[in-house]
Amino acid sequence: MGLRKTDAVNLAFQAKLAWKVVGDNRGLWTNIIKHKYLRWSTLLDYKSKSTGSPVWRSILQSRVIIRKGIRWKLGNGNNIRFWWNNWIDNTNLVDVLGLDSSTIPNPQIRVCAVITSDHCWDVRVVIHSLVNQEDIVQKIIRDTVTPFYE
Repeated sequence: MGLRKTDAVNLAFQAKLAWKVVGDNRGLWTNIIKHKYLRWSTLLDYKSKSTGSPVWRSILQSRVIIRKGIRWKLGNGNNIRFWWNNWIDNTNLVDVLGLDSSTIPNPQIRVCAVITSDHCWDVRVVIHSLVNQEDIVQKIIRDTVTPFYE
């Protein structure tokens, strides 16, 4: 009969709104939302609170979908969290390595910390102090784009 599953359509619309909050810096609506809820955080890092409009709470629920589909372009690496953002294999290193979040060395480190001044991977830092698994380090070097500065 051509009927759609309303839950799936609703989730798609929520994810679309969430994506606009992540990527649209020119829209009036997104600027209002960012000013009201995201002054000191990003959508993906926002800690849920009991306050907020029903639309905002539904946008927060759709972050699961956004996280699965987002992949960071390295650039200079200043905004990319080494362990938590999807910048390798469309997932984060915590999941790739199967780590417990309480055992992660330097959990707040950014990708820029493992890039040398000549825009290459600082393999020594990655191997010895962070990942310590040669196969994953080789995957980072082989499968990700060499860092560059925009």
